[in-house]
Amino acid sequence: MITNLKNPTSQDVAKLAGVSQSAVSRCFTKGSSISNRMRLRVIEAAKQLGYKPDIYNTNSISNNNGGLVGVILPYITNRYYPEVLTELHESLRNNG
Repeated sequence: MITNLKNPTSQDVAKLAGVSQSAVSRCFTKGSSISNRMRLRVIEAAKQLGYKPDIYNTNSISNNNGGLVGVILPYITNRYYPEVLTELHESLRNNG
């Protein structure tokens, strides 16, 4: 593994793999179109650098690909909120 980079970026991976930064992004985005050959090059470069993709990438969240739901409550002591959150959780789990 190449260890001279403290926090390698997707741009570092792209440079080492000889691909664009967007190819690196596609490689780590579920359902993205990328050839197996390119995916293997990117993954090998990422391993060499110790690169870990950001699973909470803001682009994924803004594109509704992040699988995250935020709930803002004015105060948690309301006895109704746990019931609402339980129903929300069940609905989200059942509907993907």
